[in-house]
Amino acid sequence: MRWREDGNLEFLGRADRQIKIRGLRIEPGEIEHALTTSPGVAQAVVTVDRPGTPEARLIAYAVAEAGRSLDADALRTGLMDRLPQHMVPARLMTLDALPLTPNGKVDHARLPAPQEGSARVHVAPRDATERDLAGIWHGLLDVPLESIGAHDGFFDLGGNSLQATRLISRIRDTFHITLEPRLLFAHPVLKDLAARIGEELTAAAAEETDLEAEIAGLSEEELDRLLSEEA
Repeated sequence: MRWREDGNLEFLGRADRQIKIRGLRIEPGEIEHALTTSPGVAQAVVTVDRPGTPEARLIAYAVAEAGRSLDADALRTGLMDRLPQHMVPARLMTLDALPLTPNGKVDHARLPAPQEGSARVHVAPRDATERDLAGIWHGLLDVPLESIGAHDGFFDLGGNSLQATRLISRIRDTFHITLEPRLLFAHPVLKDLAARIGEELTAAAAEETDLEAEIAGLSEEELDRLLSEEA
């Protein structure tokens, strides 16, 4: 289908755009439908970056409705509730308009390439949590450790959904906490994800302190009874 000058969609017939990434078959049209039915989105197209390689990843482009603005991170987080994890684009870019061919079809060759890294001034990781997290990203993404800054995003540096799953696992092994995968999509920037890890660590420490205080307040008989119940 294509957008006509009067703003209506013209259906041109089905073209099989099914793709495969790491053995999983994906229909880009399903992702595009999820995007165009999201609030504020007028048009969307999904492509594959680095096709045919182990680093292949989905890239989505969205155009806002007239008078609206889009938050790419919020859109991608919303897709987590509607699509399987492997169908959530690694990058979502907002455009003023989709480039079209003379025939009115999306000109995929003119879609902007995803920019790796961050255009911000580099800020080195500032505390132990950010440094540990940067070390994990370095191991997963094969990005020089010294180039990973506090304001860099996991997906901006080339991360994909498979690496996101591995990241959650390594965070669990390193920090001994379990994060929901959606938190990574909601907080892909290193400093923000590190802050969430810090919150989880603080909550876990407080829970442990409360438990220790509760145990300290038990009598010897109560402790013996609890231990016998556990045996």
